[in-house]
Formats: sequence, structure tokens, C-alpha cells
Amino acid sequence: MLLFFMPVSREGNGLIMLVAGIKEAPEIMARIIECGCQVVVYPTNSSCRHHIIDAGLGCHLLPDHNLDLMQFVNDQEVKIVIDASSESSSGLFEAINQITPAPRYIRYYREELELPVSPLLFTVYSFADAVDKLVEIGARNVFLTTGSYCLDSFCNDSRLQGTRFVVRVLPDWKIVKKCQDIGIPIHDIVAMQGPFSRKINKTLFKTYNADVVVTRDSGKMGGADTKISAALDLNLTIVVIKRKTSQQYPTACGIKQLMDLIQR
Repeated sequence: MLLFFMPVSREGNGLIMLVAGIKEAPEIMARIIECGCQVVVYPTNSSCRHHIIDAGLGCHLLPDHNLDLMQFVNDQEVKIVIDASSESSSGLFEAINQITPAPRYIRYYREELELPVSPLLFTVYSFADAVDKLVEIGARNVFLTTGSYCLDSFCNDSRLQGTRFVVRVLPDWKIVKKCQDIGIPIHDIVAMQGPFSRKINKTLFKTYNADVVVTRDSGKMGGADTKISAALDLNLTIVVIKRKTSQQYPTACGIKQLMDLIQR
């Protein structure tokens, strides 16, 4: 049974809040609960919320509206905030450090890939660098598989005026509306729930006549491996956005590392 938020006990190791936007959120929750810790979950998108509800783990699920997240952290004396949002930079670390005393912050990432060597593959370390690379190679028909985050960085850059962007995003009406508000035509919005097989990726890239694919390195769990292999099979240029490491806060790549950090 899954419960919506009510005041929770803060006995034991204290309350953990999981801010989650990825498919493996229920597995992370289950491991935390197994350790005897109390956890509340704030899903950042409807797809993740549905995954959590379907898992039926009996945790406290926070509402996605009319909630001041930082006020909740402060009032409930949350001890650890785990940031498993899908965005490269959620701004959560900066926000919780405005609280006194600030809870521990742990950033959760999926394990990245060991990328193949290919003259068609370019590695960058930010969305801005990815835009610069598209300008440099003269991209004309770009298939973006980076989600809805930072879409305007690509679509509103004057140097890429005339470039067609096809975007693959979660099938959430709010996200589809965001794409339309940015100016992406409805026929260039692919609203589908991934990850996708190599075959499906190849079909989509061919259907939309892509000459460049852009992806984040979200590891095998996020389907980055099949996107990269599909693009290379079709001799398409692929720009892979890898993450920068931060010295400001602890990071966990995978659930085992995360549990080690929690239990310290």
C-alpha cells in the first residue's frame, strides 16, 4: 500500500527524502527500506510517479503540486536528500544549502558507458558544448534524445536557425506542451517511454531522416548503449553528453555506491 504524505516519525537514522525522476527509483526505494530507514519520495515526473505507485512499496509519496519542497525538508528535519532526478543539474544542492542545518546531499547517477571509438562519435561535457558541436559540424536534421531538459538551448540558438530538431520525450502532456511552447512542431515530437532497443532506435532515426543524434550518457539503464549503436549502424554522427564530476558533494554511480554512502 502506498500512502500520500502525513507527518512521519523521525526515529532511528532520521528521514531520507528521495527526489526521483528515473525508472529505477522503486529499486532505490526498496534498498533504502531494507536497511531500516524511513523514506519519503518526491517524483519529478508523472512517469516516475507511476513506476513508484506500481511498485507498491508502502512508502510516503509526496504530492507534485502545492508543496514547498524546501519547507518540507526543514519542517520534517530530513537528514539525507538523495537527488536522483533525471536532469543534469537540478539546482537541488544549492537550494538545500540555504537550510540551517542543511541535510546531507547525495547525487545519484547511472553508471556511464565505456564509449566506442569512432570518427562519428563526439564527446562533450555540457549542453552548451553540445550546441557548439552541432554548429561546428553543420547539423541540419537533429534527433534529440536528451529529454525535455535544456531543449531551448538547442532550439533557440540563433546559430542553428533552420536546423530541424526532432525531440523524443516522455509521454506527459506537460512535457509535450513545453516542446510546443518552445516552437517544436507536433509532428517532430516523439512522445514515448523508453528505454528503447537498438532496432526501435534505428527505425526512428531513419523515419525522421536524422543526420545527427544527441544523447546523454545515461548508461545501459538509460538506454544510451542502444542509441549509440543504432546511430553508428546508420553511419550517423552522434554527440554524447557526459557528466562533469563535482567536488562539492558526494556522488553515487549505481545503487551499491549509494547504499554505502547512506550507511556511512
